[in-house]
Amino acid sequence: MTKLFCIPYSGASAMVYSKWTKLINKEIKVIPLELAGRGRRFNDKFYNDIDEAAEDLSNTIINEAKDVDYALFGHSMGARVTYEVYYKLMEKGFKEPVKIFFSGSKAPHLPPDEIKRYQLPDDQFKQVVLQYGGNSEDVFKNKELCDLFIPILRADFRIYEEYKFVPGREKIKTDVVVYYGRSDSSITYDNMTAWQEVAGSGFKLVAFDGSHFYLNEDVNGITASINKELGGQK
Repeated sequence: MTKLFCIPYSGASAMVYSKWTKLINKEIKVIPLELAGRGRRFNDKFYNDIDEAAEDLSNTIINEAKDVDYALFGHSMGARVTYEVYYKLMEKGFKEPVKIFFSGSKAPHLPPDEIKRYQLPDDQFKQVVLQYGGNSEDVFKNKELCDLFIPILRADFRIYEEYKFVPGREKIKTDVVVYYGRSDSSITYDNMTAWQEVAGSGFKLVAFDGSHFYLNEDVNGITASINKELGGQK
């Protein structure tokens, strides 16, 4: 049994990984992690930074994976959180994951964008979010949902855009798989190959047809790839 801990992207709850359960190999258990301030943890305070998110989630992983192998998956902002979760786990003396999947996010050591999108007025901020695709347009048309969703998105964009890379750390020891959508306008091919610079062991880059949210557009494709990477087809 391998537990696959999945960290959501900006604005999302753990529910975004609900479709994976039936498609993932029976020897792999999908564990979607809930970030503070949404879903089951709606009443919890938003994180101050990615380090705080990594501290929180690493404790959950340690409790859940004491006696089993585990892997990590994170998409977009979730990939950045996943990167820091790995180092939290290593700092605490926990065992290595069998594999780490980083998806839809440029490598963590690359310079951040100069603009702080989370500080934009609502109308401009919405336009930024809409550029990524997904179902945000439907959410923004509903005032109640929009009022609920915007603070979550801003909080997530803030911790991503204020992230400070820590240089000089030992490279990731376990195998790294990097996923991205070929039509994702938020990243470049070079952004994704740059993950190789923080990966000290095996490295693989896998492209899917689709946008930034290719993982929702091609659920069968990504779960088949994960099954293969973690040991056999379903």
